[in-house]
Amino acid sequence: MATSLNVAARNAVLDGFRTNFDGGTLKLYTGTEPSVDAAATGTLLATFTLPTPAFNAASNGVASLASAITATAVAGGTAGYYRIEDSAGTLVIQGPVIQGTAPAADGDLALDNPNIASGQQITINSYDLKQP
Repeated sequence: MATSLNVAARNAVLDGFRTNFDGGTLKLYTGTEPSVDAAATGTLLATFTLPTPAFNAASNGVASLASAITATAVAGGTAGYYRIEDSAGTLVIQGPVIQGTAPAADGDLALDNPNIASGQQITINSYDLKQP
């Protein structure tokens, strides 16, 4: 049986954690995500600057991206994974990129089209931090 937190505890965990992302970056890369403790692999496709605050206060165990973020692709390729770094450039979280339009489950980042061309404007309209 898995360990479970009640909603108040899930929200408290996220609210204590989400401020790490204020003024940080979200980076898209090609390929398969490496170990979270390893250097990034693949080609860097785009770097998004996160607003402050980056995420809204948690509700029901979910903290949503505070506003849409946009970046211009610096290279072309298929987005395979993302990394989010704090404002000091320290990796905090990473996960896979999937094709879709709704906020994805389990930390996946959904892009309506993960095939990116160099110079393309990319907008991420939603992303959720989730505490199960």
